[in-house]
Amino acid sequence: GIDSLARSPDGGNSFPNIAGGLPGVPGGPAGCSDWNTNFQVHPSQPKTLLASPAPGTSGPSGCGALYQTTNPQPPGNWSLLFRAPSGSIVRSAVDPSVNLYYAGASDGNLYAGPGGANWQNVFTHPAGERISDVEIDPADFATVYVAFGGTGTGRIYRLRRSSSAPTSMTGT
Repeated sequence: GIDSLARSPDGGNSFPNIAGGLPGVPGGPAGCSDWNTNFQVHPSQPKTLLASPAPGTSGPSGCGALYQTTNPQPPGNWSLLFRAPSGSIVRSAVDPSVNLYYAGASDGNLYAGPGGANWQNVFTHPAGERISDVEIDPADFATVYVAFGGTGTGRIYRLRRSSSAPTSMTGT
């Protein structure tokens, strides 16, 4: 599990642990794979951090979900933000123009949640391929690029949202 995630409050002189509440640390759920955890800083709220710990070999307890902290101070105060109804959350992105969170899952589903709430499945890969990355277009925040992995069916889709709280997105 994630034993340590450090942040320096003093220019690199010290690095206290801020992983409290993440799966695999004391007081958090066990069974995650720390080397596959995706971390992200919210693009317009630098004190908001996101993490999606991948399921480990000992089971998915607490893993495969999206966690958030809005106060990355020791010992850490991570909390569960979103768990997909199926699959594991493997990547996330945030559209800073409308504070729209995206969470990509291992079963090919992309979810969107305004402000990290009221999550909707907005796109599903036609063959159910695993999402490997989610990126917001920095020149056009209404465009999201989603990479899907898979033998022969891996693709990058360009998705467009039509509102700040989409219930579906069109993809090419």
